[in-house]
Amino acid sequence: MRLALAVGIIVILGLAVKLFLMVRDVPVVAITTTHPATLATNARTTNPGGGTPELVTEKPAAHDAWVDPMTPAMRGVKTSLRRQTDAIDSYVSDCVAKTPTQLSGTAHLTVAFARAPNGKVTVTSVGIDTEVPPTFGNATLLHCLQETGKRMLPDIPDDYVTVTAKHQVDLQNGNLIEHELSAFDVWRPGETEPVPH
Repeated sequence: MRLALAVGIIVILGLAVKLFLMVRDVPVVAITTTHPATLATNARTTNPGGGTPELVTEKPAAHDAWVDPMTPAMRGVKTSLRRQTDAIDSYVSDCVAKTPTQLSGTAHLTVAFARAPNGKVTVTSVGIDTEVPPTFGNATLLHCLQETGKRMLPDIPDDYVTVTAKHQVDLQNGNLIEHELSAFDVWRPGETEPVPH
């Protein structure tokens, strides 16, 4: 029994040494790709006949190429929403200043915009993000903060009918630390899912 165990250990060690000797001479090859998801399809290592492995690169198929889904129109919406978020900073500050308690925490607020048939963009709703509840519970302050979203009127390209935005408010000891656009979605006419971005 001991002899069989000793022979097994020697065989395993011998295989490990052989594997090490094969791998230590493999050249390091940098692979450049446009997106991490294409690595698996763009390169593979082959080892024909047990010799030194070689890198084989393949041209990615059209469906493998990574495409930035953020179109110029979508970037325009994002820029406009950031400007509108910055434009209501003073109103957000006023809400915080009216609060008598020294609150700390974060609130994620929502604003929805829609294009009317006449082309005019209006705010259709404001609220508090229910997926990420606020970490402070002052109802008066939360109501005031969500109402600030009614002052936002972003530019929305004609090919989008609805836009939702989330803006985040961070407080520390009663002071406004940060107010920024945190997320947004856009919908085209007749679509039930937002445009990916």
